[in-house]
Amino acid sequence: MLGTNRALRRPLVLERVNLAGSVILPGMNPNAGSGEGPPLKQGEEWGITITVPKDKPQDGNLEDSSTTAVRLPHPTLKITMVYSDFPGAMLQNDLNLIVQMGSTERHGNRGTTSFPVGGTSGFDGVNNVEQIVWTNVPVGELNIKVKARSITRPVGGSQGFSYVWRTY
Repeated sequence: MLGTNRALRRPLVLERVNLAGSVILPGMNPNAGSGEGPPLKQGEEWGITITVPKDKPQDGNLEDSSTTAVRLPHPTLKITMVYSDFPGAMLQNDLNLIVQMGSTERHGNRGTTSFPVGGTSGFDGVNNVEQIVWTNVPVGELNIKVKARSITRPVGGSQGFSYVWRTY
């Protein structure tokens, strides 16, 4: 037949999706969370504290609700923060994602570089999506913060954001 694309005639293959490992369902995973932060005005900050566990539930199917734990030497934390922004060549509003543990903090989109707590340098002022992937994060409490560095539009206004995090 003319015009037939043989690549499209392959059989359809369906695979199982690890829902527990792909989607953060409220109340289903104590090692993950998501939400919408409050609108922040310039200079304001918002934060939550999470606990990086020594043990974590083994990723598995939802039918098996056993609490089998796998000992991890040091897990990985992944957190992403995103917000809408007004059109323009540069950001109109600038929110910064920070993860703090002890005297060290990591900043969104800055890789594995650590900064002193409360420092004013090393922030991403270009992107409205910021992510931190901290491998071998120490076990214990972490402070996750979002700071409003600059809110220019609307004048005197505020900027909301969304976030999602997981330890694995």
